[in-house]
Amino acid sequence: MKGEKKGALDAIAKIIVVILIGIFIGAATITQLGRAGIIDLAALTGNAATLAGTDRVPGGAAATQVPAGQTLPTGQSAVVQGQSPRTAGGTGAAQNAVTVSVKEMRGETIRQTVRLNGNVSSRTEVGIFPDTAGKITSLRKGVGDPVQKGEIIAYIDPSRPGTAYALNPVVSTMAGTIIDLPIEVGGTVATNTSIATVGSLNDLIIKIYVAEKYSALLKTGLPAFVSLASDPEQEYEASVTAVSPVVSAKNRTIETTLTLRGRVPAIKPGMFASVSLIIRQENNTLVLPRNTVKAYNNQQVVYTVDAGNVAHRVPVTAGLSNDTEVQIISGLSPGDLVVVGGTVTDGSRVRIALGRN
Repeated sequence: MKGEKKGALDAIAKIIVVILIGIFIGAATITQLGRAGIIDLAALTGNAATLAGTDRVPGGAAATQVPAGQTLPTGQSAVVQGQSPRTAGGTGAAQNAVTVSVKEMRGETIRQTVRLNGNVSSRTEVGIFPDTAGKITSLRKGVGDPVQKGEIIAYIDPSRPGTAYALNPVVSTMAGTIIDLPIEVGGTVATNTSIATVGSLNDLIIKIYVAEKYSALLKTGLPAFVSLASDPEQEYEASVTAVSPVVSAKNRTIETTLTLRGRVPAIKPGMFASVSLIIRQENNTLVLPRNTVKAYNNQQVVYTVDAGNVAHRVPVTAGLSNDTEVQIISGLSPGDLVVVGGTVTDGSRVRIALGRN
């Protein structure tokens, strides 16, 4: 009898163990399905009410299920049919937002420039010639020395064998500075030999030669910036004061004269200059980096960000441009936020990085 009772108890124990294992496995399976959004755990456990076709969204608020695309009155939450209530509150959208940098549109200045090279010279330069031919016996002045009108620069011995020895002075015909002195003592000169060049260091000019294609834009008054090989980071202001009325048939360029603004001791005649000539300039206009403007369906577009941090594709019209920037003529307004860093599409949710351009 005792053996039979013991066997029956063992059988019951085994059945209970099997039932408990089944319950455990079933609970684990339901949990996994709930996490995957396949079933509603709240509805199974009774922790949230499912009343007249309503579900619970995170935070405990009721939300009516509606077909996709259908809207509800303002103030009523909804869970679109087929969408997991866990992601309906926008949490997933925030996690998927694209981080971008933006530029706020405001009035700026954009310039179109042409890079050229030129030589510095004095506006007023005069070559000094001797009255007679002969041999240079002495020099009274050197390069860089100031000279007054009528002051002696050199002496020439014009005498010939069999004639009396006599010295002939060579005098400056203007006041200024000796900027060139190509002769040496003992050298022989003729009456058509320039023994010196005198010029003014207070009125320096730069001659440049501008390509014919810019002829319609060339005019006096155009601003320019000049830099020197000795200090390429330093720029000096200049402006166009003369434009040749003809185009050179030799190289299809137009001789253009720039005048430096004010006395610049660092700039001397004969120096090589790099010039940025501003041929067009627009003030108080909207400006963007060139790579911000994209091509879409044969249109130029940019991407703006609205108050809800959603990106929108906006057609624009571009105007003046240079190597790095472009002017926006239409399509944008002051205050608009334009994506200048980050890849987005129309309707993308974005997160604006700290700091705006």
